[in-house]
This record gives sequence, structure tokens and C-alpha cells, in this order.
Amino acid sequence: MGVLNGLFVLGRSIGLIAHFLDQKRLRTGLYRHPGMISLTCSHLWLRAALGNEGRVEVAAS
Repeated sequence: MGVLNGLFVLGRSIGLIAHFLDQKRLRTGLYRHPGMISLTCSHLWLRAALGNEGRVEVAAS
């Protein structure tokens, strides 16, 4: 089983390195879909609004 995992990791690593080298060769940046940018920005806004811990404090009445 360990041999299969090793082959899987090796194949993925070769693919990642090849993809990186191909992007450098073509002088292209990382593609980001416009919808993902808005989701990322809204996520950052929410995180800033809630604080670093992601909790909301409510005052007891």
C-alpha cells in the first residue's frame, strides 16, 4: 500500500512541477475565476468584521 501512495505522490509532484514550469514558459499567471475573487473578498470582509477568531460577542442583557 505504501508503494502505491509513493507512486501517487510522485506523479502528483511531477504534474505540479510541470504545470509551474509551463506557466513560467508561457508567462501566464495563476488563473482566478471572477466569481472566486468576489467570494474571496467577501470572506476577507467577513473575517475582518468577526475578528481573527471568527466569533461574535453578544452582550448579555
